[in-house]
Order: sequence, then structure tokens, then C-alpha cells
Amino acid sequence: MEAGYSITIYFPAEHQGLREALLTARATRVFAFHRNLWRTISAKREFDGAGVYILLGESDESPNLTSVYIGEGDSVKDRLDAHNKQNDRPFWSSTHVLSTVDLSMHKAHIQYIESELIRLAKEAKVGKVVNATEPDSPTMMSHVRDEARYFLSDFLLCIAALGIDVFNPPTRQVSVKSDAGDVGSRLFLKSEKYHVEATCLMLPEGFLVLSGSTMRKTETEKIPVTYRNLRQRLLESGVITEQGDLFRFDSDYLFKTSSAAASVIQGSSVSGNGSWKDANGRFLPEILKGL
Repeated sequence: MEAGYSITIYFPAEHQGLREALLTARATRVFAFHRNLWRTISAKREFDGAGVYILLGESDESPNLTSVYIGEGDSVKDRLDAHNKQNDRPFWSSTHVLSTVDLSMHKAHIQYIESELIRLAKEAKVGKVVNATEPDSPTMMSHVRDEARYFLSDFLLCIAALGIDVFNPPTRQVSVKSDAGDVGSRLFLKSEKYHVEATCLMLPEGFLVLSGSTMRKTETEKIPVTYRNLRQRLLESGVITEQGDLFRFDSDYLFKTSSAAASVIQGSSVSGNGSWKDANGRFLPEILKGL
């Protein structure tokens, strides 16, 4: 049976800028801080032990893309000290350290978590993973692997609570059961002017544009800069690819609003209410009245 959970986010008074997310009644915790704070907090004993760390920052290739590096070590402090001194990850601006309160993680646990986080980040296509290799999951006994999976699940909850989305593809929480829309109402956008066609699901989380939908290549001057940047990020991350005179969604993508989805697809500033219809030809406002 599924159960709810509580996460506490603690802001230590002695270190402004440091956050600690703890899953209540569990041993897992995630520290979050800016790189500039590392020298000030590196002496904290919590960083002496084994753990996994995530380095994030603006990609050298594009300001719209986040670079992601994931590492592990028997001493997180030693690894972060080395990265900071050598500056071998010049994009690095924010840091997340994954550890346990009771130091219950051992080497196999953290190697498994590192391997899975790299895999998840690559699959999500939200950021650019800069790890040179993708380490194999370590060989371990079944009960140890289950322990590692529990740790990973807890860490992902804490990471999400801290606002990090690089491991969370838009479809992770969505399962499309049928064309009838068991999970969400199926909506359609068709523009004869721009020769694009798209299908989305209206979900509690937002509007999930499905793979196979097409998107206009060019943009009008009316398109807001946020949507222009998002279009660029979708291209750079591989969510969309070129298909002749159009772009094509190669994977599902979740938009927060119907207007964001419609504007990005059509390369202009348009209203979602007047763009999306259901199979009966009803526009979004009429659909929402019936819910």
C-alpha cells in the first residue's frame, strides 16, 4: 500500500545558503549549496563519510541547458576539495550531496546510486550529463540491491523537494492506459497555417505533448523569450529533432500550461484555450466546464 511522506528542509543559521532536506523517519538526507560556500562548510563532519554528489551549472554550449556531473566517493569532502582545487568542472555552480544520517550506506550502495542517477539523467534529457563514462551497476546480493533501491527512491524525493528536475523526465509519473484517456483527456492541435499537428494529454501535472507531434521550425517576433529559450533547450536535449521543414517530438514532454505548449509548438504567442480541441471539436474552456 502506498503511503505519504514528509520532508523537512532545514536552513542552518550558522551557514546561510546551505539547505538540508531530510526524509522524516528515514536516514536519508540531501545537502544543497552553492559552490562558493564550499570552503566555508567543507569542515562539517557530515561530508567526511561516503556519499554521492551532483554538480550542476550552466552548459558551456548553451545558457538554456544545465550541465550535470554525478560522482561518488568514500569521502565526499576529498572529492569536492579535488574538484574545487583543480577546477575540472568549470560549469559547477551548485552542489547536492547525498548521504545518510547514520552512515549506513556502503560502497556498493553508493556505486549503484551513482550508476542509476547517471542513467536517469541521460534518459530525462533535461540536462547534459558530462560524465565521460556510464559506470555499470555493481554486482551485489539481492537484499543489498533492494537496500540501494530504497536509498535511491528516498534521495529522488529529497532532490525533487529541493527543486532539482534533471532526473525527472516528464513522463515518469504518467502511464497512458488507452486512447480513451484513462489517465487524462486527449487533446489535439492542428494548424493549417504552420502545418503542425500535435496531441497532448491534459493531466493534473500539466499538458503532456506526446511523441510524434510536430512543431514549427521558425518563430515569429511575438514569441516570448522564455518560450524561445525552451524551444532551443528541447532541440539541444534531443526531445525534438528535425524532420524536413518541421521539428518532431521524439519523446513526450510535459508543459505546465496549455498556452506554453501551444506557443512552443507554433513558434508564436498564442492562447492554449483557442488552440487545443478534443475529439468532439470542443475547445479547452468548454472541456473544463464539464469536468
